[in-house]
Amino acid sequence: MKALFFTLGISVLVLNVVAQKTGTFTDPRDGKTYSTIKIDNMTWMAGNLAFKPDRGNYWAFDYNESNVKKYGYLYDWPTALSVCPAGWRLPSDAEWNQLINFVGSNPGDKLKAKDGWENDGNGTDDFGFKALPGGYRYGDGTFHDIGKNGTWWSSTEYSPYAAWSYCLSYPYGNASRNFFGNQWGFSVRCIQDF
Repeated sequence: MKALFFTLGISVLVLNVVAQKTGTFTDPRDGKTYSTIKIDNMTWMAGNLAFKPDRGNYWAFDYNESNVKKYGYLYDWPTALSVCPAGWRLPSDAEWNQLINFVGSNPGDKLKAKDGWENDGNGTDDFGFKALPGGYRYGDGTFHDIGKNGTWWSSTEYSPYAAWSYCLSYPYGNASRNFFGNQWGFSVRCIQDF
């Protein structure tokens, strides 16, 4: 029986290693380099996007540009739809859901970076996703929860005025799916086009 559990454990470890492939991508628009990670059959940027578009609405948290290096920019939804570089795009609600389901139980813990979260809210980063808590910007222009909350847009519209997003928070180990008004500011993770 011990041999069976050992074999199953090794098989799961091998499947996780095979399912993940790391790399880098340099955005030709500004020369910034992002780590990438292949999880299941999808290649994600393993960092929040930090690109300054020529148009649209985006913000450094609290208007402090020093936050961008670690956490990236916060974008409203219309800007998020078009801000990823060529060959990359904003992931759909279904693609976020696929990632969460592939990760399994306690996806927040497994996707959060090993450091950067306040109050021991760090994760195990089992898949190399390196989720960081960039906070968010309310529609009224106020900023909240840097170090405690990371929320990312999906490309899927909920209504003409709102879109689906995914959130990881201190101190929770889950990932929550919510819809918010298009004018809110959230982080962006790009996914590679097939």
